[in-house]
Amino acid sequence: MWTESEIDGYIRKNLKEGRYLHTLRVVKASGELAKIHGLDPKKARLAAYLHDCKKYMRENELREYLRSHPEGLRDANRPAEVLHGFAAALFAEIEAGIPDLEILEAIKWHTTGTPGMFDLAKVVFLADMIEEDRDFKGIEALRKAAVKNLDAAMLMGLDLSLSYLLKSGKFIDPDTMHARNHFLELVRDKTSSNSKDNI
Repeated sequence: MWTESEIDGYIRKNLKEGRYLHTLRVVKASGELAKIHGLDPKKARLAAYLHDCKKYMRENELREYLRSHPEGLRDANRPAEVLHGFAAALFAEIEAGIPDLEILEAIKWHTTGTPGMFDLAKVVFLADMIEEDRDFKGIEALRKAAVKNLDAAMLMGLDLSLSYLLKSGKFIDPDTMHARNHFLELVRDKTSSNSKDNI
């Protein structure tokens, strides 16, 4: 299994400087969020280090890479913008030798989200959105939510992502819609349960 140092060497060599620096900020944010929520910061950092490791590849190369492995076949036809996450998870497992399912899931779903994510995956998804150099309408509210409640923050983050995708006229991965509805249901159920407890 590759160490953080080996992964750092790989991404430093293969990513443009801006993307490499973004990765380091996501690593930092992931470690901090994991600690706040009682998760393993080392695992969060490892997933964050690898989340964009295939970002340098072109769309046709990503699709070819996914199709070259049985595990990647079903994801090869997803929207171009999300392919790198699935390719990165495949790379992490096969080439970097990472066996941990939580780490692999966090890498795989860091762009789309999906129903039933491990908390570690939520942390990396959110860290990618709120790293210190990000600046968009709603980010301060999202940063506060990420510290308080991962599910509520996921709903907020997915809503912001969907709004951006709709305005940009981009394809929306089905898992993003399923994830949004999943977290909406979770948050509503929790709010309803809390309201009943206060009666």
